[in-house]
Amino acid sequence: MATGEGGDELKLSVSDDVDNDEENNADIDGGSSTTDGKMRKRQRIMNLLRRIFRRDRRRGQLRSSTSSLQKQQQEEESDRLTEMIPLFVDDAPIEDGEDVNDDDATTTNKATTATRNNTNTTIDDSTTISFSTRQATSSPTTDLSGTWTPIATPEFKAEYDAYLKNCSQSFLFRKVVVNGIEYQKEEIRQLDDGERLEIIAMNPAGNWNRTLVASDADNPVNTTIVDPDKDTVDVEAWWEEDGTKHRSILRGKKSVNGGEFVTVRYLDEEEKDVLVCESTFLPPDGPSSAFQYGRVVWKFRRC
Repeated sequence: MATGEGGDELKLSVSDDVDNDEENNADIDGGSSTTDGKMRKRQRIMNLLRRIFRRDRRRGQLRSSTSSLQKQQQEEESDRLTEMIPLFVDDAPIEDGEDVNDDDATTTNKATTATRNNTNTTIDDSTTISFSTRQATSSPTTDLSGTWTPIATPEFKAEYDAYLKNCSQSFLFRKVVVNGIEYQKEEIRQLDDGERLEIIAMNPAGNWNRTLVASDADNPVNTTIVDPDKDTVDVEAWWEEDGTKHRSILRGKKSVNGGEFVTVRYLDEEEKDVLVCESTFLPPDGPSSAFQYGRVVWKFRRC
């Protein structure tokens, strides 16, 4: 099946689901005028969104082989789908601690025994990371622990959309993810003097739990984890700038053909209750028709 045909089938199927859902549940929701009705409707919409994520990933919608005309047609059709699904129904926020009851959307922490890697790491065609300032522990005055929510400005949303596009994500996927930023949350526990960073990324589609293990230049360590797409990947991490910034590099993700994701986390110098997260995507073998260099700077506020 061609990718364009798969994209059309996805949109028609989900559109039918939305139409049927509205017709079958209008009386139950009471027009979504009550809190219970809104929560029930939101739960069903979450199920539809998860279906979009899963099918979109399986069918490789809007891959680089798709023609420009096909992409334009798919983007126009997906606009209708986005309008039909009122993302995260108004006035029905997700309750703290609420989990999504969907086995296919649940991701558990798969960290295993770390393996050794004694090579330097190339960041781009001209820059190699120096391990001279690399260390396994944080500064005594630096603690990234806390529960953090994104500061989602319109400017940031535009930058994040461009970043995802450079990672070759489809228009439909970007629409859903970018419009759901406000409903994300990140919980961090900094342990063992910063040697371990436990991170739980929470969003309506499920939670992503992982533990990053920092190491110094003499004994670099890779940790194997499973990402939200259920790809097995390796992550190498360390502290730099006297233990005030935490850097991690994710490698081995199949869908980006060996591209790397570099993340630097640190506290804002002026606002200690603001966490800065610099995310960089390094495409395999440099820029191409499928992948481009991408960079976006997240800012999170402590809850």
